[in-house]
Amino acid sequence: MLSGFTLGLLLGAIGFVRIALWSALFKAYGEHSFQVGPTVGIALVGVVLWGTLVGSMLPFVLQTHRS
Repeated sequence: MLSGFTLGLLLGAIGFVRIALWSALFKAYGEHSFQVGPTVGIALVGVVLWGTLVGSMLPFVLQTHRS
């Protein structure tokens, strides 16, 4: 869980910075750019954390169905 959360925070921060830069340089997200950045960052944390959790539980689920 800790490694998934750490990776999620790192990717979320990168996503947030990318949105902020594109918004400042190209006005890419319109008037809602300050809401898009945190939404993308939080979503990345959630997706990576969920993927880590499911990926770590998959061997246990497959082993219980095997016997």
